[in-house]
Amino acid sequence: MAATIMNRRNILKCFALLSFSGVSTKLLANDPSYEKNDIEVLKKIHHSSVSPKDFGAVGDGKANDTIAVLKMIDYAVSHSLSIDLRGGPWKISNTIDFTDIKEISCDWTGRFIVDPVNFDSNCSYVVTLGSPDSSFRSRRANNLCINGLLCIVSTSKKKKLNGLFIKGSLLKIDAIRVIGFNGEGVNISATWDSSFVSISTEDCGNTEYYQFSINRYGDTSNCLFIGRLQCERANHKCFSIECIRSVINTIHAERTIILIDDEKNKKIPSKLNYVNVKIDVGNTTINQIFHDVSKKSKYKKSSVLLNIDHGSIKDVQMNDSVISTSFGRFSEYINISARSWFFSGNQITNNVISNPKILQDITVINDTKIQYGKINNLSLGAGCSGSYFLNVNIAGINTIPDTVESCYFQACVFECEYDAIINRDSLKKNIESKKIIFNDCRYI
Repeated sequence: MAATIMNRRNILKCFALLSFSGVSTKLLANDPSYEKNDIEVLKKIHHSSVSPKDFGAVGDGKANDTIAVLKMIDYAVSHSLSIDLRGGPWKISNTIDFTDIKEISCDWTGRFIVDPVNFDSNCSYVVTLGSPDSSFRSRRANNLCINGLLCIVSTSKKKKLNGLFIKGSLLKIDAIRVIGFNGEGVNISATWDSSFVSISTEDCGNTEYYQFSINRYGDTSNCLFIGRLQCERANHKCFSIECIRSVINTIHAERTIILIDDEKNKKIPSKLNYVNVKIDVGNTTINQIFHDVSKKSKYKKSSVLLNIDHGSIKDVQMNDSVISTSFGRFSEYINISARSWFFSGNQITNNVISNPKILQDITVINDTKIQYGKINNLSLGAGCSGSYFLNVNIAGINTIPDTVESCYFQACVFECEYDAIINRDSLKKNIESKKIIFNDCRYI
């Protein structure tokens, strides 16, 4: 009976360690030493992964553990082992490259802590999954799993430094959190066929680099799934997303601090000379965005570039934002709330905007259908053709150029008198020539 109890206890101990080690129950069942000597079995389980403490790390967040962490990575790569970062935190002063690692277990206790002033590396990133110094084809992180939370914390902004760089494919990542960098928080470049449950960046970015970005990097980033993206308290450059064939479930970008209002040479439809958010995607779905400006910010308008090609975006709350769109075909925008929105260019066609809430101005061009929602001031851009407005509440119409063709208002509600609309020469000519048609509209 006592032997049976001991065996059950040994089994429980082994199974408790299995979730961290990756050793299969089949391996233990076929191991003849299992019944005889569970200590040897536990040693085998332990050595399926390595920790910085196996190589002399202190893990108090004060002692420099860089050498121990680098030794751990070298050993793990040469012996095909996973690594376990729990039990820190680990203070580091050089780049930690996980490109050749296949599995990482981590949590808040295993966070990396770095002081940019004392960071000594030719690489501008603290942690890399894939090399930022090679082409998109080489030195890629492939088939990597991160179980738990990988966290990187900067203790100072006195020197520019970037947090995490990712370039790879078939990545399965639970959670990332990067805090406090005077530079990029997370940069995902030329990454394919990968999933991220949660990405969190906070208090990063500057006037040059985005707090979070997905980039092409010589190719495309494609077939990505991001469950949750947090970009909180960004310093000027909040987030930039350039990808195709991807799904992003929710973006929470709260309290952006806008540092300057002139970045020079920014020719965008809104006429603003700076950009805080960029979304440039194709065949991609974004299900929710919340973005606003911090009350501490000197400048109160966020400048957003929003270009979607053959994709969709919905449930967007950007009441502090002026949106510019210069490209996009056959796309759907649902429940977009913004300060203003300006469309411009000849590469915009066949888009549907459903239930918008535009607090100030919107300029529409080329085969755009707007249905339901509320617009404060509407302008039809030069050469606007084939635009259709259905059941939209419109407070007023501003600019209507002579070049407008085939614009149709059906069952719309105008918060002004009909005479106030038509008694303008440009609009009157268009109505008389039936370039603009009002049907079953109400005027209040």
